[in-house]
Amino acid sequence: YGDHRALHSFPTRRSSDLDTISAFVDLDGDGVYRAGEPIATTSVTLAEPVDYFAMGDSFSSGELGFFLPSLGVYLDSNPADFVCRRAVVAYPRQLSLPGFGGSSLAADPVADVETRACTGAITLNVFDPTNQARTDRPSGVAPLSGPGYEPRQAASLSAAQAAGGVDLITMSIGGNDMGFADVIQSCFVPNGCDTSTFDAKLADTKVRVADVIAEIRGVSPGTPVFIIGYPYLAPDPTSSCSALNPKRFLFGPEIDSAEQQTIREKQGIFDAEMDALSFAHASEVAR
Repeated sequence: YGDHRALHSFPTRRSSDLDTISAFVDLDGDGVYRAGEPIATTSVTLAEPVDYFAMGDSFSSGELGFFLPSLGVYLDSNPADFVCRRAVVAYPRQLSLPGFGGSSLAADPVADVETRACTGAITLNVFDPTNQARTDRPSGVAPLSGPGYEPRQAASLSAAQAAGGVDLITMSIGGNDMGFADVIQSCFVPNGCDTSTFDAKLADTKVRVADVIAEIRGVSPGTPVFIIGYPYLAPDPTSSCSALNPKRFLFGPEIDSAEQQTIREKQGIFDAEMDALSFAHASEVAR
């Protein structure tokens, strides 16, 4: 969508304090400094881990379908990782920032990456102002108790903040509240692409996303928050790349060019609203 703050808002290696290091040339090889041996003193910055916390729905978890855990496509640090479809190749595991030499944060020893994104998540799985028991999990596919249980994503963020702080937060949210999947499915039937509830859902989703951002700001004040935009769910109907045409892969009803344009227009409205909402809450919006 754009970037509402300068790039310096990205955390690089977080500095804690300055320390002083002295080094000398051990001319006699005894391991002890003695008068006359060359010595120099300099100040260095001590680096602490950069703590990155990823939140949101399947676009952040990296949904790859129902693969067996043995295939290794999903994280397996706890039972919720597979239930939430947290893929090893999802962008939170690939993200790199200035100061990390091109390495991903996940691969860097001076960084900590934690993801609580979960496929199927709606805003209430991040923060629910009414605190309903049924939404106290990272998404509707996750268990409410027992093995694999995790609380709402904002509660997990709060725990991470209390454990040592968070330096960067990313989140994709709102698509499931809008029912994008239902709209796409409706386009496969005659006279489809039912967007009749779009405006009502958009108004409600804006309120919920605003609540979520405010909660995140309260839990982790001062931390850069990037709201991650969704890729277009339908290709540009004028595209010359046939590989982007959904008709090529479908048998039976097709999503025609007019329906593709309808989907893109509605998503464009949603994107613009999320952009404005993020700006109003002094967050970043990235695509």
